[in-house]
Amino acid sequence: MATGGLFEQVWIFGFVAQLAVLLVAARLLGKVFLRLGQPRVVGELAAGILLGPSVLGVVLPSLQLLAFPGGETRVGQALGVFSWVAIVLLLAVTGMRMDTRALKRARRSVATISLVDLSISLTIGAAVGFLLSSSATLNGAHPDRYAFVAFLGVMLAISAVPVLASVLRDLDLLSSNLGTTMLSSAVATDAVGWVLLAAASGLAAGSAGGGPYLSFGGTVLFVLLAYVFGRPAVESLTALVPRTRVALATAVCLAIPSGLAAVTQLVGTHAVLGAFVGGLLVGRSPHVGERVKRRLEGAVVGFVAPIFFASSGLKVDIAELAKPSLAAVGLLVLVAAIASKLIGGTLGARLAGIPPWQALAVGCGLNARGSMEVAAATLALSLGVISGQLFSVVVVMAMVTSMMAPPLLRWTLRRSERAGEPGARVVLKDGRRTV
Repeated sequence: MATGGLFEQVWIFGFVAQLAVLLVAARLLGKVFLRLGQPRVVGELAAGILLGPSVLGVVLPSLQLLAFPGGETRVGQALGVFSWVAIVLLLAVTGMRMDTRALKRARRSVATISLVDLSISLTIGAAVGFLLSSSATLNGAHPDRYAFVAFLGVMLAISAVPVLASVLRDLDLLSSNLGTTMLSSAVATDAVGWVLLAAASGLAAGSAGGGPYLSFGGTVLFVLLAYVFGRPAVESLTALVPRTRVALATAVCLAIPSGLAAVTQLVGTHAVLGAFVGGLLVGRSPHVGERVKRRLEGAVVGFVAPIFFASSGLKVDIAELAKPSLAAVGLLVLVAAIASKLIGGTLGARLAGIPPWQALAVGCGLNARGSMEVAAATLALSLGVISGQLFSVVVVMAMVTSMMAPPLLRWTLRRSERAGEPGARVVLKDGRRTV
């Protein structure tokens, strides 16, 4: 008993210490990158890379292994469970904060942009996935060619709504027509993308042995049921809680996406879909106040997300990426990711009637990935669809595309202003705004 109790204390101490170190490092580097005009998530991922085998593992390998043992240890497994919980909470908050009303205000432009962008990005992503699917190095422990292609397609197709919103806020474009159209297009693209990702996850997990059709059918059925019955049910449930009972309302709003995540996981569609749809339903309920939403978002953004992204950075091995074969794969994925959004977003915006330079700005904005791609890659890695090497490639791609967004948006909007296009606004580095 004494030995067992001591073992319990040791692994619990190790797990809690890991969380503390990752949280402090992620928050510090997140603030540093914000000061540099970059999204916070890039700094959080960089914190994990610094503490992982890429840097600390090279400088002090014994300390790195002691502080962050592999996934086979009990501490590593606990951190893996935390990552699953983090994905559910991240998707719940992402869904909750999606402004579906903005989709209606600019529905024609948004529909055109998101349809063209999604079609081109999925096609390019699936083509890259098909090209790489025969590589034993890039496939996970449970290779499934269809799931591999589906995951690559979706990972290149979705944007990172939180990252894009942060960039637009820094540029004072969040409430502009262009900013609203850009963010709404990302919302629409991601909403479809996460439904497709849930279908791919169900396929990878076996989905009750029914193959892709049963997985996709279950996903569509759940979305339809949630649309018809979910909204009135959630509104009725949240109406029972007085707005003054903030703690109780927060618990209810957290329980709804968590419960739906459990349901979708149980039926083989995957937890990510239930969490995302649950967040959407909570966010649209008129009985959920802004105070409750801020409380939930603050807990996830302030505590859960930094640890999750830093722990994702721990899995990246820069030395592996430097190998010629993997470097070539990384370059291919990065070029395909950038090209798919620049072509898809820009072409869609032009077809929607947006002026040329602002249309290019839409493509540059949708190219910002970061948080959601990392969540999708973590999901694929945990399901055995992709290998650790390809996971590192996707994380680096997400970081690079996120870092590209602010300077590219500033550049395209300056060009838009010089060309005399209406509605161009941009914040310069010294904080001055031009209109």
